[in-house]
Amino acid sequence: MDWADFEDERQFFVAKYKHTALVAVVYQPDGHDALFGPFANGEEAMDWFKTVPMGVRIHLVPLRRPNKKRTKDDFYLPERMLAEDEFVETVQHPSA
Repeated sequence: MDWADFEDERQFFVAKYKHTALVAVVYQPDGHDALFGPFANGEEAMDWFKTVPMGVRIHLVPLRRPNKKRTKDDFYLPERMLAEDEFVETVQHPSA
């Protein structure tokens, strides 16, 4: 990726994720992917991305608020939730 492509990608993330927290998934050869963040918004995530060495495989994933209704496409970190029972009214569990 050259600098012009990076700047285009940066502008996309800054605009699309202006008010959305993101987490960075860094793929590792041993299969244990590392998570970095969360970042407050796309601009903060792209500022961090500039510091990562070339060739490192990274995927930026938007985080949703835990009390929002979920679809199969939503991503969140369950270990960050204080108590899953608090969200029973808005989250449809497969076992329910």
